[in-house]
Amino acid sequence: TNSSATGYSDTCIDSDQNGFCDNPYDVENDVACLPGFDCSGNTDYLPLSNRGSLETDCSEQGGLDRTNGTGNWNITSRNNCAITNEIITLNGNLTIYGNLTFRNVTLKVNSSYDGEYQIKVMNSGRFIISDYNGDWSNITNGPHNITAFYDFEVFAGSIFEMRNTELRGVRGHQPGTWEDFGLVIWTNNTVIENCKIINSQPNSWIGVHYRNSSGHRMSNCTIYSIHHGVEYTYANKNLLENTDFIGCRGCVGGAQPLIFYSSSNNRVQNCNFQNTTGDGIVLSKREPGENGSNNNRISNCYFDMSGAMASSILVYYSSNNIISNCTMANSRGEHGIGIFGDP
Repeated sequence: TNSSATGYSDTCIDSDQNGFCDNPYDVENDVACLPGFDCSGNTDYLPLSNRGSLETDCSEQGGLDRTNGTGNWNITSRNNCAITNEIITLNGNLTIYGNLTFRNVTLKVNSSYDGEYQIKVMNSGRFIISDYNGDWSNITNGPHNITAFYDFEVFAGSIFEMRNTELRGVRGHQPGTWEDFGLVIWTNNTVIENCKIINSQPNSWIGVHYRNSSGHRMSNCTIYSIHHGVEYTYANKNLLENTDFIGCRGCVGGAQPLIFYSSSNNRVQNCNFQNTTGDGIVLSKREPGENGSNNNRISNCYFDMSGAMASSILVYYSSNNIISNCTMANSRGEHGIGIFGDP
């Protein structure tokens, strides 16, 4: 570990939060050896993780009446506030300064209008969401007003992992502006694995939005979206794999399931794009005069473009991207791969 939280103990996966990384630490391959030292064959088979912690009684966490669902809920303890097999209605904000773990928790954020209540993981916080014995967690809106949507934001310096969870009802867009929301992630090295993310707000723009960050892994997910499923903005060195993007055939407007804005050195592999009404993947610069999305790798992806008058992959003012072993089926639009602009 180090003060920048980029060491192996800071970034490794500790899925059961037992204080040990899931995978061994191979000194020779994972870090440069100091001059004069021979690291060959040196492997730490039980490397420590900074994500393991003592559990604490969540009743000490002030604010929320979990029985009646009233009040703001502020998680402050550095010990792990772990909740298992509960249904919680939240009529207030959830703000995480300390450690919070959900295992098979259904959280209903009961806003009366869009953006009234928020989930925020602050720069000192850690939020781990997972199943319990195969029963998934659910983060959703409602129950009293299912047409009102909440905000969900993960700030730089925090830790966020979500597995075996269904996420829906996050506000995707502020009407009358170009500001995109969704699950907004500003921190580095997050994990979203085996999840369903349902972008159901009418005229919603986005499901997950990675911004000004890096090192994310999304895998084995299903993204249901009206417009944009996942967007990377100034987000580099990320992995997206084994994920299905299911669009909304017949919806108004061009749905672009996956967008990279000024984001480079990313990998997309083994993903499927179905029912899209716009370009499947967009590689572009965010603003005039900025760098494009360069040096990305897209491989073994399938595009069903039968609902779109658009490109399977659109490359716009971007360079040095490699596309390999992809299938682009039922195209009735502009291009299989559209390349525009001089980067």
